[in-house]
This record gives sequence, C-alpha cells and structure tokens, in this order.
Amino acid sequence: MHSSNHIIKFTNDMTVVGLINKNDERAQSGHSPLNINVSSVEIIKSNKFLGVHLVENLTWSLNSSSITKKAQQRLYFLRRLRKARLPPPY
Repeated sequence: MHSSNHIIKFTNDMTVVGLINKNDERAQSGHSPLNINVSSVEIIKSNKFLGVHLVENLTWSLNSSSITKKAQQRLYFLRRLRKARLPPPY
C-alpha cells in the first residue's frame, strides 16, 4: 500500500488502482515499470478474461468482433442444412 494507490487482490489476479488528482484521469503520461517481487510486469495490449476480450483503451470492438466470428462459425452448418433442404429432426 502506498499513499497514492492500493493493490487489491482478487483470487489469482492483481489489479492496481491509482489515485486521480485534479481530474487528471484523462492525462496521457508515460507509466513507470511495475515491479512485483523484483519481477517486471509485462504491459499487454489485450487479454481474454472469463471469455471477455479486454483491450487497453477499454473499447468493445475486439470483443464484439470475436463474438460475431464465433456466431458465424456456429451458424455455418445450420445454413448448409437449410440450403440442402433437409427436414428438421423430430
């Protein structure tokens, strides 16, 4: 714990929450490297957590395109069956 931030641990993941002063949450500044037990933490552009794609700029475009792609793949065989005019199973 530091006067400007807190480290909150959720199960096996770590989240670092920083202090926002004078409405500077939108200010673009370089971040100093984060070290935990002398190991540097890697900064990544995106990550998949519990099936949701999280991106560094917090947009939903990667998650939405991933869900759309998965739905298209799963609907492919249903479209093929409809095109072949097979009767539905009873």
